Amino acid sequence: MKRTVFAFACLFVLGAGIRALDLWHPVDRTMWRESDVAAIARNYNREGMNLFYPRIDWRGDGPGYAEMEFPVYPWAIAVLYKVFGVHEVIGRILSFLFALAALSIFFKLARYLLPDTGAVIASLFFVLSPVVISISNSLQPDGLMFLWYLLAVYAFVRWLDDDSQKYFVLAILATALAILAKASAAHLGILFALLILQKQGLGAVRNWRNWVFGAGALLPGLMWYRHAHRLWLTYGISLGVSNETHWAGWDLFTNSSFIRGILANELTYVWMPAGIVVVAFGLLLFPRTKAFQLGLAWSTAVFLFFLVAARTMGDSWAFYYHVIAVPPFALLVGQSVEEARRIGVRQDLARYVVVLLAILAGLMGLLYLSGLAADRSPLLLKGVALVVLTALMLALLFIVNRTEDALVGWRRPVVSAGMVTLVIGLLAATFLFQIRENRQVLAVGKSSDLLSCSALFAPAIPAGELMIASGGPCVDPTGYPVAFNASYMFYWMDRKGFNICVEKQSLPMVESLAQRGARFFVAEKSALAQKPGFEAELRRFYPVASECNAAVMFTLRPDPKTSPAVIK
Repeated sequence: MKRTVFAFACLFVLGAGIRALDLWHPVDRTMWRESDVAAIARNYNREGMNLFYPRIDWRGDGPGYAEMEFPVYPWAIAVLYKVFGVHEVIGRILSFLFALAALSIFFKLARYLLPDTGAVIASLFFVLSPVVISISNSLQPDGLMFLWYLLAVYAFVRWLDDDSQKYFVLAILATALAILAKASAAHLGILFALLILQKQGLGAVRNWRNWVFGAGALLPGLMWYRHAHRLWLTYGISLGVSNETHWAGWDLFTNSSFIRGILANELTYVWMPAGIVVVAFGLLLFPRTKAFQLGLAWSTAVFLFFLVAARTMGDSWAFYYHVIAVPPFALLVGQSVEEARRIGVRQDLARYVVVLLAILAGLMGLLYLSGLAADRSPLLLKGVALVVLTALMLALLFIVNRTEDALVGWRRPVVSAGMVTLVIGLLAATFLFQIRENRQVLAVGKSSDLLSCSALFAPAIPAGELMIASGGPCVDPTGYPVAFNASYMFYWMDRKGFNICVEKQSLPMVESLAQRGARFFVAEKSALAQKPGFEAELRRFYPVASECNAAVMFTLRPDPKTSPAVIK
């Protein structure tokens, strides 16, 4: 018992240390959502603390009220700004505290569902997960959502087991808060429905408490998102809710890029990818444990959600959305290790494991050095390798469990040792893959060149003047609308104004926004290059106020005789 407590204390310290490594960097990268959250917090602090009306900077000539998830996170940052002053690190510290609380909750869940060894391994997988680490100090609401998300699952499982009023109420509150923090958490309803049906059967539909739970968990979110949608209808501003198409259509069955994108994100950021073979070991044994059943039901709910929202979940930039797939997979990893330990103890394998582990460690090292987990590796290569390893696992299991009479004397323990050692080797490879991916996640990124451009441009724009900034693409590769609004230049320059998406870059568009009050156009050269000839036209009609390597700022006060509007 003392050793287990010590192990979890070490895991917590390790997790906290890893999550603190990138804690202090400012908002200095072209991460749209971080700039939006920072801007909303700053605008609360300056323009009023009405929680229900968050304001963004790319507001054009309007008040900037935006459709988004319940904005308690940027609002809380603004509250702390009132107390401690405006410091960007405050939001990251909040996310860090959420991450530490999420660690503790997952530890409780793992220890409740698994024996000590499996709980420690599952928790280590969770601690080292690159995608979990990526949101642990980011200036995004995902960390807050993830905290309530884990608490909701833990409380729901405890309520089903204990029929406790305390856990019933806690599960309702945590689920409601998770959905408010991020609407994607609503897929918890699929998981909870599966668990209730498994526990209560079809009689679940007649249980009034289940309906109370559903209403209590969903009603706050429905009320908020209805209000937020009114803001979109009134002001036309959304943070990727109504101004982007997330949902898969019939092309899910004709365009393989959606599935390939989802699998690539899972292999790279969740499965690692050797971990999936470790889990396959547990799946092949099909242990009837709570951890196994919860892990399968939870993973089913997650992947159904991924399929429904495949137009977003298959994008490489949306890797952090896959954080919800980590907890169930970690539980399955822990359960698989428990099964391997059970087989190993039963077969008295001590004298065989050392030699076979050394051999397998060498093979795993070659597998690791081959770059199997690298982004450049073809998905097909990863898939073939996983199929081969899974087939080997299946063959060893078949030999152990189906040919017991044929394996006499030393043969059965040796075969069992090979199977157990394969699990250990793959587990070691999984942790190596996690460390490899974390090198990228934890590396302090270089500040964007556009940040230095913003410092050069900002003094030339008088306070209160509106500007235009380059945005992203108007549509995704399949032709559906995407949220193109880039917020970082507005945040860095502390100005308000308009975005132009790439495909709509034109002189008439610039002139129309100038007529609405825009006096400067901060154009990124990478965006201008996607519209051949556009930069030359801008330089012809508008004077250059300032220029840097990555962007050029135009003054939108042309000679009226040569105005694009007149020429048109």
